[in-house]
Amino acid sequence: MASAAYEHPANNEKGVIVHPEHFKSEKTRAQVKAETEAAMRQGRLSYGESNYPIRTPDVSSGKTREQVINELLSESPAERSERLRLYSPG
Repeated sequence: MASAAYEHPANNEKGVIVHPEHFKSEKTRAQVKAETEAAMRQGRLSYGESNYPIRTPDVSSGKTREQVINELLSESPAERSERLRLYSPG
């Protein structure tokens, strides 16, 4: 099987054999670094594509801990049963 990639399947522990001489880049290291940094600032890289986690927006319910506890304590038996059914495994 022919491949233009510089990594080819191999029957070894790694599962690939690398041929660096097959790799040809049209960009300089500085260009690649600049593009990567711009993509990270714009949030276009997933966690696996960079060494920085994606920034997630802070989301809150707008309720205090006390308000949530009071809601749980005052829920009806039917509401409690439905909540337990919804959030229990299986």
